[in-house]
Amino acid sequence: MDLLEFFCFHASSVFTSFRLLPAAAHLPRIDIDRLVVQRESWFVDTRALDFYLAKSAVARYREVRRLKRRLDLPRFVYAKATKSAPTGFLAPLVGATPDNGDSPSSSSEKPVFLDLDNPLSVEELSRLARDATQSGVPGLRITEMLPAPDGLWLRNDAGERFTTEFRFACLDRASTFDDEP
Repeated sequence: MDLLEFFCFHASSVFTSFRLLPAAAHLPRIDIDRLVVQRESWFVDTRALDFYLAKSAVARYREVRRLKRRLDLPRFVYAKATKSAPTGFLAPLVGATPDNGDSPSSSSEKPVFLDLDNPLSVEELSRLARDATQSGVPGLRITEMLPAPDGLWLRNDAGERFTTEFRFACLDRASTFDDEP
């Protein structure tokens, strides 16, 4: 199946939240040839986010480093609170209803960029964890940044790199509204 056939086959998924796998605590990166169609992501239950309670920034940094190693998180990620958790076989990270972190119901907030080797980013992650826990949100969806900063291709005249994403719509030209009275 070539790429165009693949997208036509999965067109309904493209219009909502393009996912090839059901929601889970860990979703692997999926690529077709050289095109990434799903970035790797992790759902972290609020019960695993208690690092924000540590008394000092150094202790919070140490705990986030442990979480990073345990989940095998990349250095550069995006994180956002999600209103629902994945269900299934991945206890202890179970929750109420499936969510892949990108659906409109998951949160109205944009994901936050984090460098997990940067203490200031760890403090931002601690704030997200505290807010999620205190507001009753089941957890955070953490998604890999891809490409990482050194692989970003969009640059300005000064050579600074920027993130970008392409979004597109698939149209079925065989079913148009021109035939309606």
